Amino acid sequence: MLVWRIQWHIMPKLQTRQYGFMPQRGTEDSLYDLMTHIHNELNLKRIIVMVSLDIEGAFDNAWWPALRNQLLVHKCPVNLYGMVMGYLRDREAFADDVVLMFSGQSASALEAETNRALAHVRDWGDRNKLRFAPSKTNAMVLTRKLKFDVPLACMGNTELPC
Repeated sequence: MLVWRIQWHIMPKLQTRQYGFMPQRGTEDSLYDLMTHIHNELNLKRIIVMVSLDIEGAFDNAWWPALRNQLLVHKCPVNLYGMVMGYLRDREAFADDVVLMFSGQSASALEAETNRALAHVRDWGDRNKLRFAPSKTNAMVLTRKLKFDVPLACMGNTELPC
């Protein structure tokens, strides 16, 4: 019942590219959408940078004041808010993987866009008291071009291996 109420209230506000903890959507859907997007971008002869992020201890380190604030910002009904807070007490779960994808014609523009987004993601993590695991964060370049400059992706002071 709790899950149904949360879904009814929050589903219209979630991104269509949210796959974790969603009914009728899962790993296979995310991989299919990812591969379709990659295929389309490669057909347009673009360079793609894909960054895989891992949040260290995502649920265990979730900052509850930020979660509470988001429930309030999204006008979660008081009774549902109370049930969610009660349910989350002493719980563990894992939803810590994020994939970011960027594409463009030139490596320099792609590098700038990627690093701007990574700085934004890192700031979001700082505001929500979450850290990204550098050892589990990777970048990958995909292209059909035979000759291209490799964009450099950095998260903070750490250069991500491509």
